[in-house]
Amino acid sequence: ELLDVTANIANLAEKADISGLEKVLTSRLTDSTDNAMTPRGTGEGAEVGGRKGGSGKPGALPLHGLEADLFVLLRSLCRLAARTIESSTSDYFVIEGKLLALGLIKHVLQFQAWDDLSKNFIQRARNLLCVMLIRNANCSIASAAVKQIEILTKIILQPRILAAMKPEAGAFMPLLMIRHLEVFSPEPHLLKAACSALGLLCSNEQLLVDLFVNYDCEMNATNIFERIIKGLCYVIVSKPTYDAATESKVKVVACKSLFWTLTALHNWFREHQGQSPGCAQGEGSGEDGASAGNGGNSGDSQLRSRGQEFLRAKNKKDSLSGGIDLFNCNPVKGMKTLIKTGVVEGTLEAQAEFLYKNQSLSKAAKGEFLGHHEENQVSVMHKYADFFDFSGMEFDEALRVYLESFRLPGEAQQIDRIMEKFADRYCTCNGETFSSADQAYMLGYAIIMLNTDIHNPLAEHMMDKTTFIGMVNQPPGEVEDGEEHQTLAEEYLAAIFDRIAANQITTSDEGDKPGGAPGAGGQAESPSTVTSPLMKVLRKALPIQQRPMGDDSASQVLTSLDKIKDLMKKNQGGAGGKVGTWNTAVNSEIAILMCGTICKHAMDIFNSLDKIKVSMDCFNVIIKCIKEAIIVTGLMDQKESCDTLVCTLSNLVGFSEANTFALALPDSMRIEAFRSLADIVLHYPDVIQGAWTHVFRCISIGQYFALQGSSDMEVMRRFDRAGYDLQCNNVMRKSTLLHFFEVEGLQLIDQIFAGSGNMNGQNIVMFVSSMCAVSREELETPIFKE
Repeated sequence: ELLDVTANIANLAEKADISGLEKVLTSRLTDSTDNAMTPRGTGEGAEVGGRKGGSGKPGALPLHGLEADLFVLLRSLCRLAARTIESSTSDYFVIEGKLLALGLIKHVLQFQAWDDLSKNFIQRARNLLCVMLIRNANCSIASAAVKQIEILTKIILQPRILAAMKPEAGAFMPLLMIRHLEVFSPEPHLLKAACSALGLLCSNEQLLVDLFVNYDCEMNATNIFERIIKGLCYVIVSKPTYDAATESKVKVVACKSLFWTLTALHNWFREHQGQSPGCAQGEGSGEDGASAGNGGNSGDSQLRSRGQEFLRAKNKKDSLSGGIDLFNCNPVKGMKTLIKTGVVEGTLEAQAEFLYKNQSLSKAAKGEFLGHHEENQVSVMHKYADFFDFSGMEFDEALRVYLESFRLPGEAQQIDRIMEKFADRYCTCNGETFSSADQAYMLGYAIIMLNTDIHNPLAEHMMDKTTFIGMVNQPPGEVEDGEEHQTLAEEYLAAIFDRIAANQITTSDEGDKPGGAPGAGGQAESPSTVTSPLMKVLRKALPIQQRPMGDDSASQVLTSLDKIKDLMKKNQGGAGGKVGTWNTAVNSEIAILMCGTICKHAMDIFNSLDKIKVSMDCFNVIIKCIKEAIIVTGLMDQKESCDTLVCTLSNLVGFSEANTFALALPDSMRIEAFRSLADIVLHYPDVIQGAWTHVFRCISIGQYFALQGSSDMEVMRRFDRAGYDLQCNNVMRKSTLLHFFEVEGLQLIDQIFAGSGNMNGQNIVMFVSSMCAVSREELETPIFKE
């Protein structure tokens, strides 16, 4: 049952089906609480009753005493908060009642007593909270939507509730928080609330790493941590869509959230760096969060194994994601990459199963692969068709299901191979329908021609029913004497014609259900489903690269729950942890993966500060982020990332050869960048490692600029545009940048050289080697010619 619910909720969240989410969550509520709604007795000894006969299910056990009273209170508040209010409602008391209930729920979730409540109560409370959240997902009241985000934040900050609603939390975080960071122009109050909430979550060190382990490292879960980082970075670099004051506040909040993430990761890594090297511990068998670790050497061995399991799962997930992206661009090359990385086995059956069950593959790419002429692809296509069970299905219904799983390629030979195999497969499942597979092949080809002809608005002459029947029943070119030509009943063919005319077989990527899911019967989606305002809102819960880019895009039809359940059962053993089990990370290597994720997306910000407009407050926080990232990557011995970050920070000072920043950034920002660079060198020299070359290039030019900048116009022109403009206009005043370097800048440079005496042996060797290398560069190609 837990596997069913986990698969369904994860799928519904990614496909943005609010009605489906509400149905599943409401069903869970009904199953576990409908028989427990009537209080028994009064006072402290009261119960919220269970099922007759004493069912063994945890949800059926009665609650006693204060837990019963608290449950009745929470249930009442959730019901009041879940009331649907139309946007045109002007009833003050109805609106205020809803807001009051949401505020009280938030207050209840802040209690520390949740740690002492029973597992039975946690499960029931989870269901109440989930149904309340989903029924408010499209609330038109601004303050209520903000309270929704705050309530979800409090839920996530409660370890036991979060452990109990792991799959639900993985659906609600993108739905209520992350989507506001991913869309082009979200509501400013919701964007600010989402950034603030995510900053609060990311400042919690253990929670931050646990989110990465439980979602980013699980094969069937969305990458919560990566989407948070990517969303925050998108907010910072996006072009302004509000007034300047609002935009500045939002960007500052996003920058602070990113900084808190780096700080939390830094602190967590320091705390766990000296622990057992393989350290990820699964918490709980189920949802109670009880520790599953064992003491002694056996426990250490289990932790090491568990930690490596998470690392392998994350690497496999990344390989899968990269392989799918490549497959969607180049199917043959993508499949070879997936096989090479071990994501897909090299057998024909494994390749066909991957195409059949993976929902992220482009239908056009699948069709191109299946229609390829090479022997391997043809054999995979045959195995792929064998996964479909057409027993008891009408021929046109089976063809509809088959063709909706991929886009039929355009070449006649490719279509011929695919339809020939389909006909053979249908005859295998329905042996008495046709006299031969050739007859089924002829009918399939005729249906494709009919579907193309009758639903093509540019067609001059549409195929009529008589022509269609004659095409199917025409005898082959050569019939031997005495051989009777088998024909299909005209009534049978007329019925197929009518169904195709009324309901087109769609074969494009847009609006079709994901591949390999023949459970929906090929029914067309209703217009109300496609254009529903709820669906328009919830499309934004999809990841950026998968989200439809317009309100007119048809929503994706949900795949069969049974198919998703089978896929999750297959991947359960190698997905980093058991489905529904909350895992607590203690492996320092996990922080290295997280750091790589942050650097990958944050570098887009750091390298574009000369192009994006940010306030000084925002810039100061970004500089702190760069500084913290340098420290973290240095501690983790990520030399390449650390080197890149130090180079970026030194470039912000404006003394690089490219010299783009010097002309774009104000003096105050360049000064702050140099102070941060000097602070890292003075207080964290151990993390610089091979990046000393960038430091010396910067301080060498900075020292020359401080000594010669006031008298050399060429120096001003290249590195101090403000000072150059002052001199050209005969204004006898030094620029802010030059004044800083003449006084404080030279002092910081002197402190850097003086502090080298306190370095250890390895650092002083790198310090002197880099200084000599930069000196040699300047001698060979002088920056300033006499």
